[in-house]
Amino acid sequence: MKPSKSCLRLYFIASHSSFASVRRIMSLGGRIQVPESHLQELCALICAVSGLDLELPEYQETPFITNSHYNTATKDNFRELPEILHSYVYSFDIAPGKTVPDVEFHTPVRGYGPTNRILAANLIDWMEKRGRGMYAGEYLGMLEHLSQDGRLRYGKGAQTYISALIKHDGELDVTSYLGPAVVDTSQGVPRRRRGTHRRSDGR
Repeated sequence: MKPSKSCLRLYFIASHSSFASVRRIMSLGGRIQVPESHLQELCALICAVSGLDLELPEYQETPFITNSHYNTATKDNFRELPEILHSYVYSFDIAPGKTVPDVEFHTPVRGYGPTNRILAANLIDWMEKRGRGMYAGEYLGMLEHLSQDGRLRYGKGAQTYISALIKHDGELDVTSYLGPAVVDTSQGVPRRRRGTHRRSDGR
């Protein structure tokens, strides 16, 4: 590969999970001019796949679950970096000739948020409302094929991360990452805290 075509990708685990922190990092503190409508689309996606209320206050931290909801093998695998199981992750693509990197957001959905089936339905609903549901049936069918043991309906962990990159045309490039069962479904999942005030955008 020619050096001019190369790209360096760096991953960072965020210490905060509020919508305000997502806005700040995705725009690199204002260095990248991201229209407010695009950021609101990203926030709506986060809420859809995480089971959060759209009215969650801008500066309230997202109530991630603890590592106790992951099975022993998963906790052992991430013993040296447990934060990656319950923290937002950002990747930065640094390429020759670019003044700022492309920033991609990753939210963990292994054990956080709704069950595999509800998570998939919420993601499909988000896509269809934006005219992007062309492959929704194939996506759900693929998940059902990979989860024939009933894990799609009742369990978690079929999907590990949902990521979003705000492309130059403003559209969100959304990716669903698949993985093995990593959540101990014998434990109940804490109820989500709901915000009592709308965010500053009035949505």
